[in-house]
This record gives sequence, C-alpha cells and structure tokens, in this order.
Amino acid sequence: MLASGSDDIARAAEFVELTLAEAGDDDEARAQALFVGAIVDMNTSAVHRSHARLEEALALFRRLGNGRRIANILDAQAMACFMGGNPREASPAFDRVAGLFTETGDLLGAASARGSRGACLTMMGCSDLETWVNIRKAPEAPPETPVCPI
Repeated sequence: MLASGSDDIARAAEFVELTLAEAGDDDEARAQALFVGAIVDMNTSAVHRSHARLEEALALFRRLGNGRRIANILDAQAMACFMGGNPREASPAFDRVAGLFTETGDLLGAASARGSRGACLTMMGCSDLETWVNIRKAPEAPPETPVCPI
C-alpha cells in the first residue's frame, strides 16, 4: 500500500511520515519514502509539499547514483506539470524521461513516458501523426525541441 497509496490515501500519508521517521540516516530509504510521499501529496492536492519532496528525493537519488529512481522522479515531475495544465512543458520532459528509462533498462517506464507524451501532444492539438511529423520538421524547430501550435 505504501508504494501506491491507493487503498486509503490518509492512511498512506501516515505511513509515509512513519517511514520518513524510521529512515533515519539511510538515504535510499529516505529518498524512496519522499518519492512515495510526493505521489500521495499529489493525490491530496498538496502541490508545494509534493514538489519539495520530489526535489529532496531527486538530490538523494543523484547522490546515490540510482538512475532508475532518478527517472521515476523526473517522470513524476513531468506528470505534475502535465496535470497542472502545462502540456507544452511536460511533453519534452516526458521525452527525456523515456530516454532515461530506456538507458536504465526500464522499457515499461519508457513506454509509459512515451504514452504520457502522446497525451500531451494530443492536448496541444497534435492528434494526427502526419501533422505532428510535418510540424516537427519545420525549419525553425531545433531537432531537440518539440513544436506544436496550441
């Protein structure tokens, strides 16, 4: 239940706080608890606390060199951006996250990030693949920058 917070969000929040207290100096345990806590916070509209927890978890996972968890954090940040109504910012973030998931061998994570990016593109009015490819090839669009009119 702690990993998803799906059964009872209030109880999950309590477990997160207990887990954070028990983590002590264990950076891996603390980072994981912060990550789960951030997801729980997103589901309870505690956006600022969620953002702070994601940032702290990201710093810990970077220090630990845990690429897969770094990708998870960046994916959660991209999703928060998307759910916050910013598909234009979220779309390239999901693309970068998909690459990170691929590099760490998490192909399901990569597929999920690519699907989320597709949802962003659809929200931006790029539901037709041919239109997207033509827009993407526009001379003013740098190769790494998605361009799509809203």
